[in-house]
Amino acid sequence: MKICMFTNTYLPHVGGVARSVDFFAKDLRKLGHRVLVVAPTFPTDMGPVEDNARILRVPAVQNFNGSDFSVTIPAPFIVSQRIENFKPDILHSHHPFLMGDTALRIARRRDLPLVFTHHTLYERYTHYVPLDSKALQDFVINLSTRYANFCDRVVAPSSSIARLIRRRGVQRPIEEIPTGVDADFFAGAIEQFFQNLAMTDRWRRQALETACNLSRQICARRLESLYRSAIAARMARPEKYTGDELIPWDSLLEGIKVEWELLSEKTSAAVKALRARELPDSG
Repeated sequence: MKICMFTNTYLPHVGGVARSVDFFAKDLRKLGHRVLVVAPTFPTDMGPVEDNARILRVPAVQNFNGSDFSVTIPAPFIVSQRIENFKPDILHSHHPFLMGDTALRIARRRDLPLVFTHHTLYERYTHYVPLDSKALQDFVINLSTRYANFCDRVVAPSSSIARLIRRRGVQRPIEEIPTGVDADFFAGAIEQFFQNLAMTDRWRRQALETACNLSRQICARRLESLYRSAIAARMARPEKYTGDELIPWDSLLEGIKVEWELLSEKTSAAVKALRARELPDSG
């Protein structure tokens, strides 16, 4: 089967959707399918040389609004010509806008089935756009819901996303297919992290519970909720966490141990303020 994927972000960009598209493309090829990924250009010095037979890069405005995202520039001839040569059996869209719009138009024009993966809650990313507002967030929710209902089938990466988009009005069939994690990619770093942790006096002395968060340090990941949980754990067992010790919470970011002090100033300030409000006075 020939499968054409459309995505607004792809390697070498570091992010969940980019990784997901890459994983799915590789696994589908292992099963004997041919996969073409249509994605925006990124800075040429960010990644290795690509196989042009497997990836079509579309012109894009790079580092949009100061972010590390690229926003595609309409180039219908480039995409149409490649689709004509590739002759896909099915289209797979990974976003409900930009490249997702292109996928929808091609699916209608060529009478091809269209699958859409509802990767995330897109309204949590409106801060990348000027004039972010509650109205814009509501618009994005409505846009993604309407888009899903134009597709033949919808993929949700988790049961919670599947339940949420059903409540929002998605009526098309929904399949729950987790992206998964490349365990081999992270195995060495995670093993080393716990080896280093086991050597620390505080961890051995107090047998502290340890939790790992594997994500980018961005506001869309709602990291404050993780630290709220850590605060609750400390307050529930004050005999284990005494004095002025930091909240016993370390992070793994793309397989690299990230200490509390290395969090962004915005996140760090918010969490420290939260500690001041909610932690009992140890004096």
